[in-house]
Amino acid sequence: MKRPIAAFLLILSSSFFAFSQSSEDFFLTDSIREIRITFPTENWRYFLDSLRLNGDDFYEGTVEVHGFKFDGAGVQYTATRAFSPGSLRNGLTIKLNNKIRVANLQGYRTLHLSPALRDPGMLREVLGYEIARDYLPAPKANYAKVFINGAFYGLFVNVEGVVERPFLGRNFGNRRAAVFIAKKILTEPAPEGCRKGIYGAMEYEASTDCYEYNFELRNNANPETLLRLAKQLEEDPATVGEQLDVDATLWWLAFNNLTVNLYSYLGKNSTHYAFCEDKQGRLVPVPLDLNLAFGSFKNTGQGSDLRTRQLISLDPLLHADNPYKPLVSKLLASERNRKIYLAHYHTMLEDWFKSGNYEARARELQQLIRPELAADQNWGYSLEEFDQSLEKTIGKRSKIPGIVQLMSRRIEFLKKNELLERVPPAIGDVNVAHRKPLSKDTIDAFRISVSVKNLPQEVWLYFKTNPQQPWSKVAMPDDGKHEEGEAGDGVFGAVIEPEGGNPELWFYIVAENAGALAFFPPQYMRQPLHVTLEELNK
Repeated sequence: MKRPIAAFLLILSSSFFAFSQSSEDFFLTDSIREIRITFPTENWRYFLDSLRLNGDDFYEGTVEVHGFKFDGAGVQYTATRAFSPGSLRNGLTIKLNNKIRVANLQGYRTLHLSPALRDPGMLREVLGYEIARDYLPAPKANYAKVFINGAFYGLFVNVEGVVERPFLGRNFGNRRAAVFIAKKILTEPAPEGCRKGIYGAMEYEASTDCYEYNFELRNNANPETLLRLAKQLEEDPATVGEQLDVDATLWWLAFNNLTVNLYSYLGKNSTHYAFCEDKQGRLVPVPLDLNLAFGSFKNTGQGSDLRTRQLISLDPLLHADNPYKPLVSKLLASERNRKIYLAHYHTMLEDWFKSGNYEARARELQQLIRPELAADQNWGYSLEEFDQSLEKTIGKRSKIPGIVQLMSRRIEFLKKNELLERVPPAIGDVNVAHRKPLSKDTIDAFRISVSVKNLPQEVWLYFKTNPQQPWSKVAMPDDGKHEEGEAGDGVFGAVIEPEGGNPELWFYIVAENAGALAFFPPQYMRQPLHVTLEELNK
């Protein structure tokens, strides 16, 4: 009886990790976490090097993090091009449930610690993900001090894993959603009949073997899903919304282009991203590995590496005519998709860059981490290079542009870009009809009107009565028949009857003219408008 009782106690004690941990988010951006690793030997570097060079195994040790201790955790050097045998500061992957299956930290079973290669300001991932999260599903990231056998190993970027249940639950409402990760390194020959070296480009290939070769499949992900998407992109891109969240994809493409993130689908190998499957069975792209964003990686896959002046003037429609990048060329072949893409591009440009918010945030983060980097003897840059990293190019060989140096000039370039100068519809006051004072009549429907200027051709209301539903849409005419006023007065309206008696409505508005398109509110994907019948009847 001893063995079953011991196993029961082990599971019971392990479950403690899942239910009794600190309520403060482990990935809180403005914090520096502390991770202490203890290995049974002092020559742990030799073991980690050997395990990485000879396979994918973990070296067992004890990990103390966020006030909890994980015995039997597994540690390995992360398998990326940044790994270097004998290096004093390789990236780490920590498997908390290496020995105890249910062990986790706030639901996270694996920790990913990036060394921030080729980022002398150590900002690109934390700042980049923070910007991306305003508009599309993207991991959280903050900083962590790592100690190994009592010695300071270094300051690392702590990045949320996209296959972790908290990430999937928060962004897709399904903690076990299928995930397809574009492989960064292809070590084996391509299967017979598959094209070589296309990575995550999503060019159409008729065999699922090709997609299994180019993507890592997690959570029972089915390669048939990728094949169907690629085929639809190839044969009928107008209906690709059945397989792909087109709006999220346009945000993702705009983010990569604006921030000169060529270490992405826009770059040489179409990598460093994942698809996650939403509740409607559509694939949604998620950015990964932003440590080479903001011009640190310079190759678009068309010719040699770009110079800094070419990065500054990177075409907002890069790859729009490139058949080898179908997620760009097939989607942007649609005039309406192109307008949506440019509207998203403009929103990010205004929110973060023209406003100067990106620079202010970068300086805040650097102030946070400077004291820790000053003590990091294993870091590959000097403190002087860190202090200069926003304004100057660092490195004689890599020539990593300063984020402000690059983006301040890119902002000026984009201000003069004809594509982004087109005047969109101006969406004005949005009104939802309330019960009139002293009236006994009850409001039983949502009567929404909005004023729109600058020659709108179409106005649409996107809505749902449950936050877990997909968006529905209905036209908002200016015909005087939808309680919006007189026909042709520039006020557009729609009436939404509650579904199943649901008293709540989430909504946003899209207006389009001949040259451009506008959304209201601009942050509709995260902060749509919301109203209840109870409010309207007060």
